Amino acid sequence: MSHELRTPLHAITGFSLLRLTPLNSQQTDYINHLHAAAQHQQQLIGNALDIARINNQSLTLESRPFRLDLALREINSLIASQTRQHNLEYRSPPLDRLKITLLGDRTRLTQVLLNLLTNAVKYTPEGQIELNVAITPISILHCQIAFCGKGYRNRHCQRRPATPV
Repeated sequence: MSHELRTPLHAITGFSLLRLTPLNSQQTDYINHLHAAAQHQQQLIGNALDIARINNQSLTLESRPFRLDLALREINSLIASQTRQHNLEYRSPPLDRLKITLLGDRTRLTQVLLNLLTNAVKYTPEGQIELNVAITPISILHCQIAFCGKGYRNRHCQRRPATPV
């Protein structure tokens, strides 16, 4: 099933390589939207396949080294474009302070943070979304997402300066 869903999507995603060629601004905009839509569709397919794996009790978490700053750069790139489209401010920690290698499942971390941040964008009518990341002395990763959305009272959503983690 995975192959049947992913192969056509990979072909569509391949068209985004046109970004590396000379394009006018309108073409660049089209290609960027195509790329973002294909990435989102790929994420949805991955989520659906993961749900099937969970139901079959066959989902396993990887334990591989990955660079945290690179994973967050990918997340920030996708979320920043969404927040710009919704006229929201997006804040995240400086990546140069997070150039460390962790052992874990980068794919699942990215998937969970993207799902939470995408929901924050969806349910935040105005204001800001903030991702905070902290690492304990024994390399345990803590992530916090702050946003003002449905179900939050105004007193919880007052604008406050981001504090470095």
